[in-house]
Amino acid sequence: MAKDKRYTRLSQLISAGKVHSLNDCFDVVAKSVIAEDMKIEWGRFNTKLDDIQKFTFQQFYRFAGQLDVDAELVFRLFDNQYKDQRRKKKKVAQ
Repeated sequence: MAKDKRYTRLSQLISAGKVHSLNDCFDVVAKSVIAEDMKIEWGRFNTKLDDIQKFTFQQFYRFAGQLDVDAELVFRLFDNQYKDQRRKKKKVAQ
């Protein structure tokens, strides 16, 4: 199966620092496409998005491979997503 051409644009945006979290990626490539390419069933993918820590390293590296960008840049996306989730949970708890 050929790689979705939108990944090329997403890679450029990530490298340029225009995409800051995993959720930002969905403005360029559909969640369903990313889920399928990461080999994660749709429902499980959404569950993992709700708690970013549930993604495995294998899934993380699979996504980085689809993008053809340094894994460190992709880690920042996941890390920023995690930090956003923590901030939101703290606000709800207050």
